[in-house]
Order: sequence, then C-alpha cells, then structure tokens
Amino acid sequence: MRYRFQTGLGTLIQLIVVSLLSLINTIINIVSTCHSSSSDCVSNTVPTLILFIITVFWFVGIAAMGFLVQKKRSRRLNLFLLGAEGITFLVSGYFDFPRASGLIAKTTSLIDAIISVWVIFMAVNIFLYKKRRIVKGSKPRISRPKS
Repeated sequence: MRYRFQTGLGTLIQLIVVSLLSLINTIINIVSTCHSSSSDCVSNTVPTLILFIITVFWFVGIAAMGFLVQKKRSRRLNLFLLGAEGITFLVSGYFDFPRASGLIAKTTSLIDAIISVWVIFMAVNIFLYKKRRIVKGSKPRISRPKS
C-alpha cells in the first residue's frame, strides 16, 4: 500500500508532531507568564494546561479515526475524518496562524495546517476508492492462453 492511502500513519505523525510542538509552546507560555508577572502565574497555568490536554485528546481521536478509516474503509468514518481534519485545518490555518505570537506558535499552526491538508488528501483518495482493492499499477493483467 502506498503512502497516499495510509491515513493512520498520517494522523499518527500529526498527533506526535503537533503534541510535541504544543507542549513546547505551552511550557514557553507558562514560563514567560510566570517570569513577567508572578501574580498571574497560576491563573494562566491552569487554562493553558487544560487547553493543551484538550488539544492532545482531539488529535488522539483523529489518530484513532485515521487508523479505523485505513483499516475498515468505512465511508461514514471517512467523512467524519474529513470533517475533523477540515475543522483542524480551519482552526490552525485560518484562526491560529495569523494570530499566533511567537515563532513556535506560528510553526505549530503552519505544520498542523500542512499535515491536515495531507491527511485530507489521503482520506479523499480512500473515499474515492470506496471498498475496492488498491493496487500499485493501473495496467490490467493480461492472461495468455495456454497452448
């Protein structure tokens, strides 16, 4: 199977990359807030950690959906994956990227948007193939008559 049909691998890469970059961004955000004003430290740390946990759960759900779409070829799951990745692309590319402060936050949003487009491309390929067998080449096999 080629890479253009492996939504499980794509969503797993998305989970790992975005979670690590979000963790780095969260730590930088907490440290900078606590360093600049110690009175806002706790009031900023709790919502930032909650947002990080929600983000990780979102991408864990997308990764699980990606593996199920790859394995079962379900059209309904595929549509859910397309919708979830569309929401992810909209949030990361349209809302977060222009408003992100700092290089790490912008990089995280940009990488997330790029990986979302990649996974959307793979999910569309699986959706178009339906439940047919995916083969490497497009040449039909010609059987030669036995003589």
